[in-house]
Amino acid sequence: MNNQKWFYFLVILLLGISIGACNNSSKKAQSNQQSTIIKWQELDEVNEQIKKQPKKVLIKVYADWCGPCKLMDRTTMQDPHIIDYINEHYYAIRLNSEERSSLDFQGEVFKFISFGSGGYHELPVALLNGDVRLPSLVFLDEEMQLIQGIPGYQDAKSLEVMLNYFAEDAYQEVPWTTYKDKYESSF
Repeated sequence: MNNQKWFYFLVILLLGISIGACNNSSKKAQSNQQSTIIKWQELDEVNEQIKKQPKKVLIKVYADWCGPCKLMDRTTMQDPHIIDYINEHYYAIRLNSEERSSLDFQGEVFKFISFGSGGYHELPVALLNGDVRLPSLVFLDEEMQLIQGIPGYQDAKSLEVMLNYFAEDAYQEVPWTTYKDKYESSF
């Protein structure tokens, strides 16, 4: 009878250890998974968060039909170094250039404008000074003021330089071409 108690004790102990190990590996997998994607947020969320924890803002302007936008999502925006850098130094927002809902930005309401069978949203037009080429990136400072809009597809190597240039405030003192020419990858 004594051996039987020990046997049940060991079975219960091993079961408890197994369940604990499964829980820990599940939590680790979730934690690793979270750092493998860019933490895209909505504009209104960033408006609130930036007041509590100031960071620069990166807006990726895209359209659902845009091939280069999809390519950039599958390549550049999947690079682990790019993901980590954006998540650490920026609030990231995806902005559909054909967004149908109104958006409040800097106290002004921007709307969708119907045009022919489609249309466009006013906010990307304003942020990119009318030069809306897709995809585009828009960099804002910690007060949500425009730093720079950059149209066109960017590969991971070129985006790395841009991300550092704006995050480190180098844009305030160093011309872009000088910075780009002297830049050494930190990834």
